[in-house]
Amino acid sequence: MDAAENAPAALERPGGGLLRWLTFSRIIDQAALGLASLLLARVLGPDGFAPVAVLFIVNSLAVQVSDFGVGFAVYRLAPSGRLARRSLERLRLVDGVLALVAVAGGLALRSSTGAVIASAGLIWLLSAEAYVRKAAALKLGAVREVVAAEIGGAGLFFAACVAVAITAGAPGWVGMGFVGKHVVECLLVRTWPAMFTAGGERARSRDEWLGQVMTYLVANVDYLLIGWLLGAEVLSVYVIAFRFASAFPAFLANPITQTAFVDFAAASPSQMQTRYDSLLRRIWLLGGTGTVVLLLVAPLLPRVLGSAWEETAPVLAILSIAVPWRLLLGTTVAQAITAGRARVVVGWETIRLVGTAVLVVAGARFGLRTTAACVSLGTVVILTGEHAMSCRLRGVSMPRWLPAVTAAVASILAAVAVLTAT
Repeated sequence: MDAAENAPAALERPGGGLLRWLTFSRIIDQAALGLASLLLARVLGPDGFAPVAVLFIVNSLAVQVSDFGVGFAVYRLAPSGRLARRSLERLRLVDGVLALVAVAGGLALRSSTGAVIASAGLIWLLSAEAYVRKAAALKLGAVREVVAAEIGGAGLFFAACVAVAITAGAPGWVGMGFVGKHVVECLLVRTWPAMFTAGGERARSRDEWLGQVMTYLVANVDYLLIGWLLGAEVLSVYVIAFRFASAFPAFLANPITQTAFVDFAAASPSQMQTRYDSLLRRIWLLGGTGTVVLLLVAPLLPRVLGSAWEETAPVLAILSIAVPWRLLLGTTVAQAITAGRARVVVGWETIRLVGTAVLVVAGARFGLRTTAACVSLGTVVILTGEHAMSCRLRGVSMPRWLPAVTAAVASILAAVAVLTAT
């Protein structure tokens, strides 16, 4: 009997202990990232924090897309399925070449920018390896092993950032903290090799990967446009506010997505509605709690960071309204992919990318608060539409209250956008 067949019973029932354990490790991981960014922002100020913000964005990109969809290929396998070892070897070759080019180019520059580029190459390579190993370990039932790896990596990263803050080290050293984080995760996840065999399936995951790319672009197009239209200092304010608004989604989105893939891939048609309803209830309970907490935290943020960060409070309050809808994304994607329709996710996310970009450009004409309202408005409306379409693909019924709540919240955000623009 192999590891997958001997997986804990918690993985065999809807949700089981999987979401609980993954949420626990995710909270630790994202708390380390959030507290580190807060500490560095206070020490470096809005201008000095800009290159550090770039490193956080690069790490977010690498975690989502550097595996070229191999992680998703692992998640969608049947419990007894295996992937071809050649798929993993090909991934390592491609990422290794990209990392080598980035490191060589970064070292040639011999500057802080070069250090960021070199760090980005290593982050890209190592985050892919860590992500694939964790995905394989989860499918093989080694949940607690993944949890330990994520907590260990988070601890090392936070320690590195504290050292940078105390010693007033160069921001480029934060990149080495990210590198160390992924190295620790790779080393601590051991139950993964059995997922890859010589005779396993080829990882045909182009559409899943393209969906990941589009999702990342949507999540970061606001950074790019705000930095271009409003300047680096305003971008630093937005990054801090957005990171806090992303606290609950960051804690919960990944565990929810992983749980959705495991549950939906194993569910029979008669089980899907029950599993969907159960997960949706938890999403809205957790998302609503997140919005309330963030609204209470928003006025305190400038007191912690200093007067230079005063604008983070209203921006955080506006962005926090969309938290429950952002938690819907993982379930939406999981429903489409487990229904065999990964390609439609690319189309949906392309529409969301264009819509978000248009809203950011429109809002930027009137300042950061209006821009934040436009970003939240797009998130609420477009993600509800995507979720409705994914429910149809999977043959489940979306609750009637969801469109009604979306319409009410969208009206409030539109009013906020108009008021802050005048």
